[in-house]
Amino acid sequence: MPEGVKVGSSAKMFLRNGDGRVLVMLRSETSKRFKLIWDLPGGKVDPRESLEEALRRELSEEAGLACGELTELGKRTFDIEGTPCIETLYSAKLIGPPDVHLSDEHVEHRWITIESLFSEEITLMPHLAEFARDCKELQNDD
Repeated sequence: MPEGVKVGSSAKMFLRNGDGRVLVMLRSETSKRFKLIWDLPGGKVDPRESLEEALRRELSEEAGLACGELTELGKRTFDIEGTPCIETLYSAKLIGPPDVHLSDEHVEHRWITIESLFSEEITLMPHLAEFARDCKELQNDD
């Protein structure tokens, strides 16, 4: 990136429960972008916050859940309204019961198989489905 260009940062996680299923949440109709599209837990990183801190905060705020160790799987770059953003994708295992308590950012949740992420079963944000399909660590994770 050229010097002086403002860059946003976000993080998402493939959170697995004890059965190996991944949490997806349906974005609400009031979302700024991607209304009524299935998404993974995560979001923007606040100033002076690490990616891991942001992910744990977002997971707690969005779903009332906690996770164990975070494993980085990869990064992608995209634009949000003309601002470049770097999103880091992680894998983590759920700590505690899988009782989801959604915030008003989402209207529904499901625990689904990795294969369902890139099937026609749900409409997941396209870049996340592509990433899941191509990520060997997700395919081989127990």
